[in-house]
Amino acid sequence: MDAERRRPEKFSGITFSRVIVFPDGDIQVSGSHCPPPGKRGRPRATPEELAKKANDRARREIRTVSKYFGLCYLWTLTYRGPRRDRKACFQDVTQWLRLVRRVYPEFKCLGAFELHQGGGVNDGGIHVHLGVNEFYDVSFLRRCWWSVVGEKQGNVQVEGPNQCGYGGRSSPRDVARYLCKYISKEFEGSTRLAGEHRYFRSRGIEVPTERKIFFGCNFTEHEFALLEWMKTRTDKKISIWRSENGLQFMFCTFP
Repeated sequence: MDAERRRPEKFSGITFSRVIVFPDGDIQVSGSHCPPPGKRGRPRATPEELAKKANDRARREIRTVSKYFGLCYLWTLTYRGPRRDRKACFQDVTQWLRLVRRVYPEFKCLGAFELHQGGGVNDGGIHVHLGVNEFYDVSFLRRCWWSVVGEKQGNVQVEGPNQCGYGGRSSPRDVARYLCKYISKEFEGSTRLAGEHRYFRSRGIEVPTERKIFFGCNFTEHEFALLEWMKTRTDKKISIWRSENGLQFMFCTFP
């Protein structure tokens, strides 16, 4: 977690916060302050700034989902020969997930796309990287993929981001870091079209959250109230992060 930055302004407004209590007992509180009209003092964000903000938000969500659902395996879906249509790839993955969940209804995954540029028969095509919650029968998943893309016209690979070997278990943090790499890579390379999601998730992978909204007082007092609430729920050290303008924040009990 980054070091503490600018303190929030001491005028009143509204603070929106999102509280997540993880299965392992960790807590994360994130949110934003909304100054009253006339006191924002900020120029309109550029398209580049808005894109970066959306990219950062996607990265945070990937880390949160990976931790909450214990996504500790990394899978890669590939095509035999380059497949460049991102929308068609998403449709293939959706169909594949439907087949997989007929046998494994508890199957959960979080996915990101990569435009592969490493040479070989797939050069210039799309790979699909998935963070998965359990180890599943690889041969079955491969047969499901072939039923979508054609017999032996693709592959399903299982790997650990820490190079711990075939089918190796990693940590949700490492899996999230691996998926975020492709989110950032796509952001920098501008391969995603407007309106296309930066990542996708399977059904049943929504993180339970609690909303806390503060009115009146000032932003410093709003944050103090949230931190005091966290201290009543945990004895763990609380890390604090704030955006450069002091209007976004995150408090959590893990790195």
